[in-house]
Amino acid sequence: MKDGIPYFPLDCELDSKFELIEAEFGLQGFAVVVKLLQRIYGGEGYYCEWTKEVALLFAKRNSTGGNAVSEIVEASIKRGIFDKDMFERYGILTSKGIQLRYLKAVDRRKQVKIKKQYLLVECAILPKNVCIIEENVNIIQKNADISQQRKEEESKVKKSKGDTICAHVPFSEFWMLYPKKQAKAAAEKAYLKIKPDRALFEKMKKALEAQKASFDWQKENGRYIPLPATWLNGKRWEDETAVETAKPKRETTYDLDDFENFDLGEYL
Repeated sequence: MKDGIPYFPLDCELDSKFELIEAEFGLQGFAVVVKLLQRIYGGEGYYCEWTKEVALLFAKRNSTGGNAVSEIVEASIKRGIFDKDMFERYGILTSKGIQLRYLKAVDRRKQVKIKKQYLLVECAILPKNVCIIEENVNIIQKNADISQQRKEEESKVKKSKGDTICAHVPFSEFWMLYPKKQAKAAAEKAYLKIKPDRALFEKMKKALEAQKASFDWQKENGRYIPLPATWLNGKRWEDETAVETAKPKRETTYDLDDFENFDLGEYL
């Protein structure tokens, strides 16, 4: 599936950032920015690489001078249309607004992959279909000497390219916790409808621990423990559970003095 989208929204009244670009460079400046947005949304969806080679090809395809394009891009970064840190560190054009509009446009997709190092949107507001990708990248840093580059490389987390971290907790963690291992396929289907993040999963885990300690779940070897799919579909982690453990049988004790006047004949 193509990562990009076929169209993107463009407000009739643009903010002052665009107005300043148009004031400085005329309609050419406005057109270049729109073309860059087309490149971003139509390509990777939420960013595009921007190197000298890419800039030259972009200028040629759009019949614009290379110097003019560079000046417009530089001004766009300066005024916040594109994120300055992302450009200087990774050589890409993106922004938080671009990423939010892209995620809204693809919210019906089954899965959307976002590179962690390019992410500007807070994890707390990410849609449940987002999977964050971690991969090694070459960081572009201006005027960085060899010692600084070495320091940065040593500080990177070493992970193999393409490792993914899903925004929701994987089903395997839930399955490991749930005491009744039955109807796994139905359970997984119910779990993926919820796709709990870490905060919700911890709430589910805490509820499970309390319910596993309850008398109802312990009696008759767990006969009354609901199937995992039933538990998930019913949002049983929201139940108010009174932890009532099985009570030990009371032992009756007798003193020898109790049998002093005991007449066995009465019971024969």
